[in-house]
Amino acid sequence: MARKHKFTRPDNPFTTEVLDDIEAKVNVAMTKFRVLANEEKRQSRRHEVTSRLKAAVMKAHGKFKPNNRCSFPSYADVFIVRELGHCLRHLAYVVEQENATVSCDRKISGSDEDAPTFVAGLPDPRDHFAEGLLKFDFDIVERMLKEQNPVYARIFSLRREGYKLCEIHPIIGVPQWMLYDILWPATVNAVRRIYDHGR
Repeated sequence: MARKHKFTRPDNPFTTEVLDDIEAKVNVAMTKFRVLANEEKRQSRRHEVTSRLKAAVMKAHGKFKPNNRCSFPSYADVFIVRELGHCLRHLAYVVEQENATVSCDRKISGSDEDAPTFVAGLPDPRDHFAEGLLKFDFDIVERMLKEQNPVYARIFSLRREGYKLCEIHPIIGVPQWMLYDILWPATVNAVRRIYDHGR
């Protein structure tokens, strides 16, 4: 008799819960690109992000195995979050390129070679995007770390908050040597694996 599992793979990967998850994350992504004044271009971006997230769900559907610990929507969400991170980095670069104009490179004082350009007086959109994407990536890493090892996630979170390693070991209740020699290197390796391979 075949063993029955609590969570099985649905015939249709796009369950109501999965579709709601995609829509919510697409809405979050689009708020990062309010600079897109052209509605047609905005809708094109929305369609691109939605399509990529749906493709990620299809990938998750192919890899999902019946089990007793993780439902398909939760499993698919990991793939959706990872793909969304890729989308945001790509779109930030695309929008930055689209916003670059030759006219902004003209000197304010005409022929004066040392004069600043018009664009030099404007806030750099890359700073805004980089800050938002970096925070977004760190949030994803911390979430995935919690699934792998809550201790690593706690150490990573404390380092993000500015704590030094010598301040962290009493907070998490381990000897200093254990943090320096075992836990911190393991946390760094876990973060690197998530960034490089998404797991």
